[in-house]
Amino acid sequence: MTLTQMVASARTAATALTHQKVAHLLTEQVMADRDLLLRFDPGLGTTRLAWLTAPAVEATAASVKTAIEKLKFLRAMDAHVLDMSMLAAERRRFTSYR
Repeated sequence: MTLTQMVASARTAATALTHQKVAHLLTEQVMADRDLLLRFDPGLGTTRLAWLTAPAVEATAASVKTAIEKLKFLRAMDAHVLDMSMLAAERRRFTSYR
């Protein structure tokens, strides 16, 4: 039980530290864009987050086109300008602010 409590405490502290380090990046627009990723998109038949994280399964022109569409979507959100370098790479992997 003690190990479980230590892990939970460490995760809570890591989450608080992560938020402290990225809070200045979380503008209203960034938060709205992040929330948009979780909404179902009828045109895609899934959420934007699921669409963005789905890997290409074959090397086809359609796969390349989809990858370009994903890049355009992320660039329109200015995701490429969010500097997350203050976080350790492993921590960035577990954050919804990626």
